Amino acid sequence: MGAIHIPDSTVDRFFEMGQESMTSLDVFHRKVGWDEYRTLLDDLLQCEPRISAKGKNNVNLVKGLAARLALACDFDPLNLTTERMRKVLTEALVDEVCGRERWLVYVPIRSPLGPVTQTYLEGSGHMSLGFSSKADFDMRVTDQADLHLTDIFDGNVDNRAGAPEMKAYKGWRVRYVWEGKSDNGLQDTPSAAYNRFASITSVWSKQMFVPVAVLRYPLSISASSGPTFDKDFSVQPQEIGPFPEPHDTITGTRQHLNNLWDFVRWFLESCEKIPQEDRRSLDLAVDLHRSAHFSTSSSRFFVESETIAEALLGEERELSRTVAQRIAWVLGHDENQGFRKRVYEDERYVYDLRSKIVHGRRSESDLQSDEVQLQRKNLEQRNRELILRALEIQRNEPLRLWADRKLFS
Repeated sequence: MGAIHIPDSTVDRFFEMGQESMTSLDVFHRKVGWDEYRTLLDDLLQCEPRISAKGKNNVNLVKGLAARLALACDFDPLNLTTERMRKVLTEALVDEVCGRERWLVYVPIRSPLGPVTQTYLEGSGHMSLGFSSKADFDMRVTDQADLHLTDIFDGNVDNRAGAPEMKAYKGWRVRYVWEGKSDNGLQDTPSAAYNRFASITSVWSKQMFVPVAVLRYPLSISASSGPTFDKDFSVQPQEIGPFPEPHDTITGTRQHLNNLWDFVRWFLESCEKIPQEDRRSLDLAVDLHRSAHFSTSSSRFFVESETIAEALLGEERELSRTVAQRIAWVLGHDENQGFRKRVYEDERYVYDLRSKIVHGRRSESDLQSDEVQLQRKNLEQRNRELILRALEIQRNEPLRLWADRKLFS
């Protein structure tokens, strides 16, 4: 792609718009309302002849570019340099030529503690999501910068139709900027980024981060829709226990991962080091873990837990005995034979229970005994440990083959 030239005069006029959006929102919204930025946007679109300006010069484009500028300079107008301005505008044009979209997404989280800072939860990270999409995450207590950024979109908007403003939510939030192609529909693709985040954090946390809304704002020249929101999460499990904190698996043996974002970075870096075949299996196992761990159905929990084991250590038409032996070695490769034998026997019991559930010989009421609930608690620990061991064991072969080699050596 050839270099895109944006005249200095256009950059200077965008500098004024960026300053207004960060320091004088009333002025910015008045100019948006009176369409005073139209000529400026036309000048920008004409800098790239491969872009058709038809239908693109609209309110969403003005607000999206203003929000990109605010994000790029970390909400500080003193950081709005000519170089940074030119970079943001060029990226917007390149995105359009390449058919990429960018979305700013806010996910307010229900918290019994309200807006109380927890340093072990605060942080940020980058996630590659496959299919040329990625997201930059940030998690902390909602602050004035968040309210200002979203007010670029929300200000002077009639919200009586039900669209919430960010200021309606207090406390913790996850914010991320998603970049990719929305070929399969807007909500499926950017939302997959949060699902990935939630699956990874479910391995770290005892409790679930419960979203109370999802607010999406377009940052692209062309977008598949305008701002969207969801606020009906009746199908989501309710928050369990106190504010999310590290699971015993982390605090007991992996204390260097006590901070959520240290764990996220370690998880993503470790994924890059394991064989490609195991990465696909791990993605499935992590998603199943989130679903199983927070399921109120014991039947579903036991079935999904065994699917986690099969995803990480099974093959097509594999005998349950073989999978149980591999689990014993993965969890007990640094333990004695007696430990591995107990793990093997536990796995055979769980697989037998799973088979009875699947074939209708155990109902949900049959699974409420103290013995079965204790087994569920132990299995929750096993699921986490299997995922962590799959990331920690250094190998050049799939985990199931590594376990077989240990088993038969």
